[in-house]
Amino acid sequence: MNKPSQSLLGQCISEFLGTALIIFFGVGCVATLVLSGASLSQWDIGIIWGLGVAIAIYVSVGVSGAHLNPAVTLALMVFKNFDKKKVLPYIASQCLGAFTCALLIYFMYFQLFIEWELLNDVVRGSNESVATAGIFATFPLEPLTNLQALNVEIIITAILMLWVYWL
Repeated sequence: MNKPSQSLLGQCISEFLGTALIIFFGVGCVATLVLSGASLSQWDIGIIWGLGVAIAIYVSVGVSGAHLNPAVTLALMVFKNFDKKKVLPYIASQCLGAFTCALLIYFMYFQLFIEWELLNDVVRGSNESVATAGIFATFPLEPLTNLQALNVEIIITAILMLWVYWL
């Protein structure tokens, strides 16, 4: 899983870069869809996200094990004896990589954000601004309670972890 010869710093850089790549591809394609009116289907978006994940795994698996997700890191600590001293640095690196690339996407598309909000008469913080906020995050469907949405996240994370363990 981890090469013993790699330093913790090198592993953290690997987690940072891998997670950043996932966000770059995924958030980038959603930003393109929302802000420019590109005609991407759910299939197209799924393929682009999947390609981003595949590239991120390829780039980071040899150095850090390609956790690329705090849930994966925590589960590997609990069930696969991943070194507890590495958990917080890995999670910090993943979060920093994700945030950094989300910020990069925001600055790359900054002018389009402004134009889209003006064109659609959107005030940030209003219900209408969910369309642009949704580029960077997911929100539960209206009829779901927060507890139901949490259950959805737990179940899909469990499925992800079964897949990781199966590989």
